[in-house]
Amino acid sequence: MAYINVRDRTDSGKTGRFRLQDVNIEGSVTNLLQEIAKKIEASKDDIELIYSGQRLLESRPLTAYGLRPGSTVYVLQKRIRDEPAAAASHTPSKAEIIAALQSDLLNPAYKSIVEKMLTDPDTIENIIAATPGLDSDPVAISMLQDPDLLTILAHPQNISKLLEKHPSFGNAAITIAAAVNEEGSKDAARVSTGTYSLDQMSDEEEDAGPPSGGASTSSANPSGGPPIISSDFFQQAMLQAQNAATEAQMQQLRDMGITDDNLARRALDATGGDIQAALELIFADQNT
Repeated sequence: MAYINVRDRTDSGKTGRFRLQDVNIEGSVTNLLQEIAKKIEASKDDIELIYSGQRLLESRPLTAYGLRPGSTVYVLQKRIRDEPAAAASHTPSKAEIIAALQSDLLNPAYKSIVEKMLTDPDTIENIIAATPGLDSDPVAISMLQDPDLLTILAHPQNISKLLEKHPSFGNAAITIAAAVNEEGSKDAARVSTGTYSLDQMSDEEEDAGPPSGGASTSSANPSGGPPIISSDFFQQAMLQAQNAATEAQMQQLRDMGITDDNLARRALDATGGDIQAALELIFADQNT
């Protein structure tokens, strides 16, 4: 008998970690699947196991996959097709999002709290779990972890363009800001950052579309707030965030034993960054 390490990723946005003792390495995948399902209180028919870049099929023995004592097995929820649409959640207004960015995420008084939260993997997983749609939008996560980009985005016109393609960003910003505000001292003095003030935002500015002109660099903001970025600059920023998000997803696949980066990247591109769907493509040639 031996032990194996288990990484439970059946709960979207979270990773549970535990050690399973007294595992019969000479036994079957079915037996291991049953043991893990019992441990995480799930049906074995609703989960699947990944080890060293391979999907463990119930029809085969563990020895066929080279499982050894101390190995790490990943548990994923089996992909359910044609899921009913989730109930609509509250969509924060543009003003609420800007307020969250400026009052908490970009406030110097809370800088250390924000940095600690957004660099802690467990905290990020909790934020993803608490924010509808964020688990399928890694670009939004990357943007939230980039203070310089957040400073640029904290302008009504920039937020408008962002939310068109990444609606989950707004809910995530609100969620993080609430957590930051809770962690910070309620009596701490708010330090002015010189960012765009909600008091300065007129109805025309709130409803305004993207700036015209098509310049390739950001333009000055006469109100003294963050620059109003051009379409080209905005696309470059999004591309940078997309690259960062893709690299994070690539690392997740590497952790599961997917060593062919080209294959992994193609699968992620084809599935819009959906890790489980990407795994399905990668394992498409295996019998189920």
